[in-house]
Amino acid sequence: MNSKQFYNNYLQNSYNQVLLNQDEEKQYQRYLIKNFNSFFPKEKNAHILDIGVGNGRTLRALKLFGYENCYGVDIAENLIIEAQKQRLPCEHVENTNLFLDSKKGVYSLVFLSHVIEHISRDEAVIFLQKIKESLTTDGVLVIVTPSVQNIFYVGPFWDITHVNYFTERSLYQLCEASGFKNIKLYSEKIPINIYGKGIINYLRFFVSDVIIRCVQLLVNSTIKAIRFGIGTINPKILSPNLVCICKNHE
Repeated sequence: MNSKQFYNNYLQNSYNQVLLNQDEEKQYQRYLIKNFNSFFPKEKNAHILDIGVGNGRTLRALKLFGYENCYGVDIAENLIIEAQKQRLPCEHVENTNLFLDSKKGVYSLVFLSHVIEHISRDEAVIFLQKIKESLTTDGVLVIVTPSVQNIFYVGPFWDITHVNYFTERSLYQLCEASGFKNIKLYSEKIPINIYGKGIINYLRFFVSDVIIRCVQLLVNSTIKAIRFGIGTINPKILSPNLVCICKNHE
């Protein structure tokens, strides 16, 4: 199976491209607000592009937030078919760069969540340059990608379509090489995960959100202390995913 065939069947091949239930939708909406609310356009008629529609959750959330001109593209045809069944504004594209060439200076926000790791380094530079050209003068690019700095997270390696792996430094270098000057990296903020009512759900919450976070904090603090002691580079961001904000102005 070649790469095109794989992406055309990504709905079946990917671990997370299923439709979300109502609780998961609300959780994701809280995640967007917690991480990106200050970067979303103030004008509800601003043009927003979601590259990599996936299961459509970002487009659904943007519509719920009141944005009138949000649009999505994806190279996985089956995903677009499913998203269009939900009446989401999106289209299948064979070449995202060609699509962006026709959209210069259009978008106030481009959302690029869990996409850049699927693109080779040489192609990624050109791709981000195309995105930069598609932004308005005060437009913003949001990038979310797995971080190899988090020792608990196997996300970078459990999808065979991942060909690029990032630390906070290498992601900054990529964005800078693509022409962005105003680049900020942040830790991903994960909202408290409430699964529902009942004793079993509260136990799931306690195990997944309380115990795991405490263990991560303890281990990460120990690693930081060791790295500081031996004088090696000490990453500041240890969340499972890196959040990178690139503004189209200095």
